[in-house]
Amino acid sequence: MQVNWRWHKDRVKSLWEMTAPETNVRIGCEILREGYMARGNWIDAAAYYHSPGNKKAASRYKKRYKNKLARTYN
Repeated sequence: MQVNWRWHKDRVKSLWEMTAPETNVRIGCEILREGYMARGNWIDAAAYYHSPGNKKAASRYKKRYKNKLARTYN
């Protein structure tokens, strides 16, 4: 996972804490789950994870993500 300190520092007590792999993965999973619960599917959840505050960037990421999935499973 790559959890951005700038956007998710409220989830930890310090930057140092966020560098711990288990903490970083836990936070990443929380973000994905929040996206899934709010949107109802994993593709939109992944777009939310990538760009939670930027719908245009999330839309671009979602398109690339769906294309990669299509190539992988076709």
